[in-house]
Amino acid sequence: MGGGRDKKKKRKAAAGPAAGAKSKDKEEQKKLRKQKKELDEPEEDIDALLEEFNKSEQDKFKVTEEFDCPPPSRRCNASLTANPLNPAELLLFGGEFYDGRTVHMYNELFRYNTEKKEWRKTTSPNSPGPRSSHQVVITPAGRLFLWGGEFVSPNETNFFHWKEGMWTMDLKANAWERLDMRNAPPPRSGHRMTLWKHYIVLFGGFFDNVTTTKYYDDTWLFDTLEFKWIKLDIPEPRPPSRSGCQLFTHNDTVCLFGGYSKVFVKGKKPVGVVHSDVWVLKMSPQVESIRWERRKKPGGVGPTQRSGCTMTVHKGRGILFGGVSDVQETEEQLESIYHNDLYQYQIDANKWFPLTLRPSAGAKRNKKKAKAAQQQQRRQDGSDVESGDEDDAAEGMDTDDVSEANPVEPIAPCQRFNTMLTVSRNILYMFGGILEDKSKEITLNDMWALNLDKLNEWVPLMVDDIQKAEWLGENSDDDDDDDDEDDDDDDDEEDEDDEDGDEDADEAGDGGQDERKKSKGRPASGKKSKDGKKRVARNAGDDRDEDEQEEGDADDAPEEATEAMADLSLKEKSEEEENLTEEERKIRAELEPLLAETLREYFTRTSVHWQIRAREESELTGKALRRDAFELAQEHFDEAQPELEKMRELMRQNEAIAAATAKAAADRAEEQRMGSRYRR
Repeated sequence: MGGGRDKKKKRKAAAGPAAGAKSKDKEEQKKLRKQKKELDEPEEDIDALLEEFNKSEQDKFKVTEEFDCPPPSRRCNASLTANPLNPAELLLFGGEFYDGRTVHMYNELFRYNTEKKEWRKTTSPNSPGPRSSHQVVITPAGRLFLWGGEFVSPNETNFFHWKEGMWTMDLKANAWERLDMRNAPPPRSGHRMTLWKHYIVLFGGFFDNVTTTKYYDDTWLFDTLEFKWIKLDIPEPRPPSRSGCQLFTHNDTVCLFGGYSKVFVKGKKPVGVVHSDVWVLKMSPQVESIRWERRKKPGGVGPTQRSGCTMTVHKGRGILFGGVSDVQETEEQLESIYHNDLYQYQIDANKWFPLTLRPSAGAKRNKKKAKAAQQQQRRQDGSDVESGDEDDAAEGMDTDDVSEANPVEPIAPCQRFNTMLTVSRNILYMFGGILEDKSKEITLNDMWALNLDKLNEWVPLMVDDIQKAEWLGENSDDDDDDDDEDDDDDDDEEDEDDEDGDEDADEAGDGGQDERKKSKGRPASGKKSKDGKKRVARNAGDDRDEDEQEEGDADDAPEEATEAMADLSLKEKSEEEENLTEEERKIRAELEPLLAETLREYFTRTSVHWQIRAREESELTGKALRRDAFELAQEHFDEAQPELEKMRELMRQNEAIAAATAKAAADRAEEQRMGSRYRR
């Protein structure tokens, strides 16, 4: 033990200083070889390093544009905005699509050229994440601002609101930039933003983290020049908490309409509330003086209570489209009614009006032909001519004119909610949305345009075949097939009844027609309106003498053509009224039938005017003059009925929905998902 170590010490001591010097020489040689190796290596190029760094940064922010690309896929809750720098360009960002199993989220930026009818897609690694229910505002200088929104995982297990800052893009450079700022609003979805001067106004929204749900009633300003948020401390009154409302700017006011929220009471199920109130935010450069003001209940005829509608602004009026209303059928069942109607809200007058399309030039010509045919028939009925002459006159009528007068049902977007709207150069553009067919939730990808100055027709820019929409979720088609078979049987029975009724009518004249109207509430015309319900044609001869009715039914083809075109007359008047004086407008207003007024009451009230008109057109007096006056009044009365019936139906729907919403909302299937559609 230890003998080996002693021998090594002795040898080292014997070597002495020579061994230490040898070791130092080896270290020096090693150091020299290392230095030589470093000198032999080429020197790094600083310029090359900087170029490589810049290239990596450029790749990070590189913008790629795909021209004439395929159109956007099915989606809803995206943003559609007009480009102020190029009125022929629309920008669509984000959105979501649910196929019954998987949620698809998007963060593409599409540009649509309204003149070339082409899509262009802009992508960049440095872009906002996939989202829906966000908001986009573009300043007149061409700077886009995007804030908020939500993300849902494909299997719906993860859900969160984006907490990042404001995203902005210079539309000239097409590069995204994220602005991180302090004192920003809490994250949310379903909020609304609009631009006033250089301020973005933000209101409402909701926050949901699965365990808790909160609806906001706060109002914020974002300064687009200084890039900072300002929270407005506005005292009461102010709008209650809500999301999914409509917010738009008009002069120095910001208008708010509708929205959805839930009332949470401890120990009870939350109750959904659909708002239909109107508020205005009085804007001022001194932000501390900005105040909310609730408006009185708007006048006119407004939309039924609904959620999921969309509004945009055009020339001092808000344009509203679509939405969904829930009517409680029983304590445990709600029926959803989907809409594709248009309304305008006159901001200064605080009035709602239905926005009806005007007839095209061809329809006007057809109406004039039908009116001429009717006048010819009336002259035949009122003159004492021989039967042979009467037959010759009837044969001389142009039956093609009468057939052409029957209008073709105009094409229009189908019922939907959560669609996207924007206005550019007086054209209203619509994209996508959601339509529920039985238990299927169909997301659309069609696109439509409507000239808001002409209001003549919807123009389809992209057509969607709903039958090809893929739905992978559960549905109740099997059960519905049985119901459809039963409905078909019922329809067959009704058709047989209608045929029998028609035979009776041929034998009984007007008496048979009246009986058909009374039996089971079925109409004599058998025509269907847009909502699928049969319309009851008005009997224009109820107040005439029996002899006149019998003569008038000799050939009812012109009368049917007139009834088919009756809904066009009021639309023509809107164009004529632009050239009327104030006195002429007052007289015309007095001649309009009232909602609850009968033909007899209307003629009693306006008989003096129509007798003067009849006197100007003929030399008749006495009973003959009164008969002609009555026919003129009846013609005007009948022309107004289709529009008046729409107003009556809207009033009935408002009453029915108001009564239904007063009851407690029952649980619905997929409450978590279905409830979210209203608030976004």
